[in-house]
Amino acid sequence: MVGVTVVPVIRLLSDMKAFSPIPNAVEVEKIFDAPLDMFLKDEKRRENGWEISICWHYFDFEAEIEVCDLGSDCWNLD
Repeated sequence: MVGVTVVPVIRLLSDMKAFSPIPNAVEVEKIFDAPLDMFLKDEKRRENGWEISICWHYFDFEAEIEVCDLGSDCWNLD
């Protein structure tokens, strides 16, 4: 998955079996689940920053035989 941007959509599901998504193939290539503790533990988190006060938070997650780089951004507009 080199050169691919993954934008995570995070949702807690009370009944995983009842979740039946129908992804738009133009927008979504793959749906996978990840353990919640991956987003909560500091040792799983890394970030990069630039001089313009933008930081990206990344979470590495192995899904099947691939390693997915789940990135999200935060903007400091002060």
